[in-house]
Amino acid sequence: MFQAFRPATRAVAAAALLSSFAVLPALAQTSPAAAPAAAPSASATAAAASAPAKEAKHSAAVESHITMLKKKLGITSDQEATWDTFAAVMRDNGEAIEAAVQQREATKDLDALHDLQSYANVAQVHADGAKKLAAAFEPVYAALTPAQKKNADTMFEHVRTGKMDGAKKKM
Repeated sequence: MFQAFRPATRAVAAAALLSSFAVLPALAQTSPAAAPAAAPSASATAAAASAPAKEAKHSAAVESHITMLKKKLGITSDQEATWDTFAAVMRDNGEAIEAAVQQREATKDLDALHDLQSYANVAQVHADGAKKLAAAFEPVYAALTPAQKKNADTMFEHVRTGKMDGAKKKM
């Protein structure tokens, strides 16, 4: 699918998808959504109490991912301004997806239709974030040196090939 796109376009799409990996474990652990009960249950109260801990863990994962990408891409001081904008979008996306996931997890007893709508909301937040991230990555990619671009293309190759270890073998 991605082979028809230019390397820059593939890299933008790859960056958007790669940045979402920090939130995929949270989505994978999401239980089916349900409507709010009249009175909060003990499990709902416990889930609400653990929300700040989940949010802190998620924020730490996003920061770690930003740091790893910056290091692997070899971002220079001249590229910091575009990188900082990109990193801010990654943080905003992380917060938005975490909020959507928490909202989904906080609901109980939804019928199949509302459960699917709840899932669609999380997916839409993710898709909107990917679009914002792609737009923010474009100036970063444009500012990269040819060697950095090649590195980025290699790092994100797994999006096109489906091989998660492709970048590790070539780096």
